[in-house]
Amino acid sequence: MGTAYLADLVSQFGAVHLALASYNAGESRVLRWISERPGIDQDEFIEDIPFPETQNYVKRILGTAEDYRRLYGSAPAPTGEEATDAGPAGPRVASPARAKAKASAPSKKKSSVAKKRKKSRVG
Repeated sequence: MGTAYLADLVSQFGAVHLALASYNAGESRVLRWISERPGIDQDEFIEDIPFPETQNYVKRILGTAEDYRRLYGSAPAPTGEEATDAGPAGPRVASPARAKAKASAPSKKKSSVAKKRKKSRVG
């Protein structure tokens, strides 16, 4: 996801759920949906998104963000200016998959044993 673009959308729309919908469906559509139903709360807005793909996208991203907050003990999702101050997705945390991959990846450093073997073969 283009984080700078998403941060701009959060700034423009003032809420993460609106920015995500805009990122997926387009700014003009979200502006139209907002004008058709001003003052609607987040849950109702998401349920009323007319495109199933966009509705599922927003739910999935917000749900995943909430899962990570629960796992890592972060604060609730920022909205509006708070979101742009902390970055579009709040503090950056490594995903469990990325942490596992990093832990199982072979080290780029050669062990002292490997270095000694190489020297003994050469000389």
